[in-house]
Amino acid sequence: MPAGPGIIDMLANAALYFGALRMLARQDLPPASPLFRLPADSLNHQRHLMPVHQWPI
Repeated sequence: MPAGPGIIDMLANAALYFGALRMLARQDLPPASPLFRLPADSLNHQRHLMPVHQWPI
């Protein structure tokens, strides 16, 4: 009995990969832009606020 994924598993993984690739290719925005635009970050940039870090002493 093989220890790796079977043919059905590899076909399912390929279908998922190519489906996600096709979806990302059809979007108007670059694929990574939603990952780097968090709501809190955009609000801080709009208000020109700098993050405040408090380190324990």
